[in-house]
Amino acid sequence: MIDINRLQKTGFQKRTMFLLGGHDLEMISIKKLLLDFGFEDISETADLSCDLCFADFTLTWSDASIASYKKFLNYSGIIYGIELFANENIKLPEQYHRIDHHNDFSDKPSAIEQVLAIISDIPVQCQNSMLQGKTWLPKNSLIAIEAEKLKLEPIQFIKLVAANDTGHIAGMRNIEFSTDDMIKSIRFLDRQAQGITEEQWQQGEKAINENLKRNKDVCIVKALHNHFSVVTDRLDEKKLIVYDDKQLMYYGTHARKLPEIFAENIAAKNAFYGGSDENGFFGFTNGTIKPEKMDAIINKIVDFVANQEPISHHIFLMPFQWDYFKYDKKDKPENIFDIPFKERSSLAGIIEIMEGNLSDSFCNQSTNYHKCWKRYYMNFDSAGDFNEYTYFYNHVREALFDRKDGKIEDKTLLQYEYNIPCNLQYVINIKKANAIKEYKLAVENITLNFYDSGVGVFAFHLTNNTYYELDDILNINDFGRRIYPQYISDQPDMLSNVKGNFLADSIVLSSEEANFNICECFDYYTNLSRIAEKKIELPKHIQCLLGNKFTTKVLPKQETGSKIQMKPVIDDRMFVLCWYGNDNLVQKLVRHKPKTGNNDIEYNYENSPEWHKLIFVDNGDATVKNSNMLNRLCKAHTYERWTDNKTLYGISRYSFIMLTDTDWFPKNILLRHLQTMYFQMVMLALVQRASVLRFSIEVTSLSGLQDKPELLSPEIAGLHKKYIRFVNKVYFREITAQEQGIELYNMLAEKMRIHNEVKDLDNEIEELYRYVNNTETNKSNKMLEKLNILVAIFILPSLIMAFFGMNIFEDGGNLIVAKCYNYWPLVVFIWLLMIGASLYFFRKKIFENRKIKPAVILIIALVTAAVLLLLPLLNC
Repeated sequence: MIDINRLQKTGFQKRTMFLLGGHDLEMISIKKLLLDFGFEDISETADLSCDLCFADFTLTWSDASIASYKKFLNYSGIIYGIELFANENIKLPEQYHRIDHHNDFSDKPSAIEQVLAIISDIPVQCQNSMLQGKTWLPKNSLIAIEAEKLKLEPIQFIKLVAANDTGHIAGMRNIEFSTDDMIKSIRFLDRQAQGITEEQWQQGEKAINENLKRNKDVCIVKALHNHFSVVTDRLDEKKLIVYDDKQLMYYGTHARKLPEIFAENIAAKNAFYGGSDENGFFGFTNGTIKPEKMDAIINKIVDFVANQEPISHHIFLMPFQWDYFKYDKKDKPENIFDIPFKERSSLAGIIEIMEGNLSDSFCNQSTNYHKCWKRYYMNFDSAGDFNEYTYFYNHVREALFDRKDGKIEDKTLLQYEYNIPCNLQYVINIKKANAIKEYKLAVENITLNFYDSGVGVFAFHLTNNTYYELDDILNINDFGRRIYPQYISDQPDMLSNVKGNFLADSIVLSSEEANFNICECFDYYTNLSRIAEKKIELPKHIQCLLGNKFTTKVLPKQETGSKIQMKPVIDDRMFVLCWYGNDNLVQKLVRHKPKTGNNDIEYNYENSPEWHKLIFVDNGDATVKNSNMLNRLCKAHTYERWTDNKTLYGISRYSFIMLTDTDWFPKNILLRHLQTMYFQMVMLALVQRASVLRFSIEVTSLSGLQDKPELLSPEIAGLHKKYIRFVNKVYFREITAQEQGIELYNMLAEKMRIHNEVKDLDNEIEELYRYVNNTETNKSNKMLEKLNILVAIFILPSLIMAFFGMNIFEDGGNLIVAKCYNYWPLVVFIWLLMIGASLYFFRKKIFENRKIKPAVILIIALVTAAVLLLLPLLNC
């Protein structure tokens, strides 16, 4: 068979015949289109001498075979068979060409679009027909009349008919100008074309009420007759199976992959498929399935489509501050801040702690969850690794990627990765209306980063292959990120109010194959005495992975040895990084219209509560009830560069959301960007924010050392050295040369207020430095005053020595003045002066609790010294 697209380019004969297949709205519209273009209906006459003609035997879809038009195959011109099944017993002439968009032709446009592309190039009655024009068919044409009923242009009507045939309701929603009323009207016309009666339409509702069931995320309905559209038109499902005793149809995502597991049926030509992978269909022709095998086929389809490409990807990041300390019972500080910050933030301490947690493979022991970490380095195992590495400036990479080489004291970070057991799942159980709703997400990775600024980031990387609805994504993001209750109540069940509103009933890490099960029910927070002791505790699905060497206690009282004290930096929530593919939602949000009075346009997302909830991770209503504020927030927190490409980015202080359609590019390229470049970008921003908070805490703690000036100065020097290293190696104004990366990074920094926080921290450290400098200056001035007094005191001995001369000893060692003056009074005089001066300078410690004044002691010492000096002179 000749390809239709190639045929249009090479030209074709004037004599043309179309043979119409099974009746539906598309086939009837094709018939009207042919009549409008001047084609003659020869169904009854079978006049094969006509130049432009068609035949229509009003076939149903199940019996639309080329055998019905056997006698028309003798036509000497080009013959186009529209959606007709081939018959092995009939030899097709060379001039026969098939128009279809099923099975091997599923990459083609709809049948009506293919027909239109052919006949619009034929010089027929409507010489001025143009696809892009508004008057390409006369107003009295059959298509124009049908379009007018829906207040559409003819080409718009054809586009809706084509979208309906290839993608059903979801396909029509993707048409820019479509509305719900238009979609309902097209579906009504399609049912009417198929000959569906009102009674059959009502039976569709009965089938749904009585026979609907769900298996995993697939909706399954047994119909009461073979017109399945009475069911599909009522259900808006991403994965839907409709069947009766003789046939079965699957509608929804991954339909294009089903031929892979039903290859024999496709080869036998008793199965068919079409549409896109997200809005496609797959089915078996009438009577080709035995009733006893129906359940097995349904289960096979369910198992396959439930585990395909991701619907959403979620990364929960918990930034934390950490302190390393090591001591025994004889050397136990009163406060952790008594240990120098340089020692507490030493990466060498992390290596010491993590040595006992490292393993090349998962440890299949329920008590050793923590012994499954491995050091992670950028190994360039794939092209994606190279792309991720080269995306960032060279000087930024040191803050993002751990290196095998180099000394530990020169490193900025250490990276670890968990050895994931087989089929590990992150299970979120939510209590809603006394029932538990369960979400199971595949754990792709668990990462742990430590930075030498005393902060780190713990991250879960999760994939959702099951849950499509917006409410499901919001629930996963909001409930899955919580690490402790937002609040507790005074009720007997202290978590009754928060569970179901914000807090999950439980979060479970589970793998049946590996006998792995960690469950966090948050019951720690139902006991006030425990809360008073430790306040915040890491959830079990994090604590068990880290082991008991990591603690949240303010300072362990009994334990000795090495420990890492951890504290979450943000609050009860982890940061959410999320990609979500939803064709209908993103199509709805990116629609736009001109603003009144100017040339700007207004997008739907600017006033959308759904988009606000995604950005700000609200699982219920949007937490803003003012339209003006909603508009401001949505616009301010949306990165709009790729809006017209159906890609929206939302950024807040605790979220980075990417909403796209479900085409190949978002799933294979944009999702990979989120998992690599954008993940690193968010990681860096979180580390900067956490580091600023950490340094601010240290500044506050150092302020408490004002009474210990001997400790304050060296601690500030150590802190300042760490801060300078942070500014040079972690805090960057720009991290990539890519324009989009620059814009996204700037937006992240703006929403997290990083630049402002760094500026405030600069001021805090400067104030602390100014205080220390003033203290040191005052101390130096006081010492100078005391030195001046000492100089004044020793002036008198100096004068005496000058009076006697410097050389007061004879060559034999006897004093020159020995006859009238013994040398010892001079020595006693000098010593008394020194003792008196010392008593004066250290008077605070010696005379603190005594009434005697130090000046009196000094006067007595001076008088005694003078007497001892003058007495020998009286005897001379």
